[in-house]
Amino acid sequence: MANGDLAALRVPGGPAGATVLYGWSAPAPLHPGCHGVAGTAEVRSAGPAGIVFGVKYSPNLQRIPGDLDTHAEELLHSRGRLSERDRLALGRYGYRMQTIALRERSPELLRRGLLAMALGVEEGVDDPRDTMIGLSLPHVVAGMLGMSPAELFAGVAAELPDGSTKDLLLQFGARDGIGLRSFGWELVDTPDGPDFTVGPGW
Repeated sequence: MANGDLAALRVPGGPAGATVLYGWSAPAPLHPGCHGVAGTAEVRSAGPAGIVFGVKYSPNLQRIPGDLDTHAEELLHSRGRLSERDRLALGRYGYRMQTIALRERSPELLRRGLLAMALGVEEGVDDPRDTMIGLSLPHVVAGMLGMSPAELFAGVAAELPDGSTKDLLLQFGARDGIGLRSFGWELVDTPDGPDFTVGPGW
């Protein structure tokens, strides 16, 4: 498989040879809408949030489509009951905005991306450990832009209803020592600028 392919990989040892689809057939908090997966000779096992060990991933903006960005922007203001498609739009948008905010050095895009990530979390369903993997990106980007992660996360948390997601943002934003590698990410250079991808250890 080459970068840009839509991959469906059979995972040895998975439930009945489970298929992991990187085209989003079901919600997955870490890597929504993953298109570009450059395969290796062997897929060893499935990791958290659908990540497959032994697979080389394309940079986020290359593999996460932006076709639902406009819909996600609308959802940031409409705060109604969310469908699966809505959560997909918010998840994709949230991850894409981390890279775009870094390239444009835009605190506002970073804030909107974090808000989208938070709104897309399905409380009581999504594993908070997977959610934290995603939240590590805006935490790191905030520091790269000279912002306070704690203030960024607290500001977004203030826009959320009371609940576990709001609490998680407040706690995670206040943490020190958040790094890309410890949460499975890698910063890479592309012809269009910096981007993030799944690190080689996953």
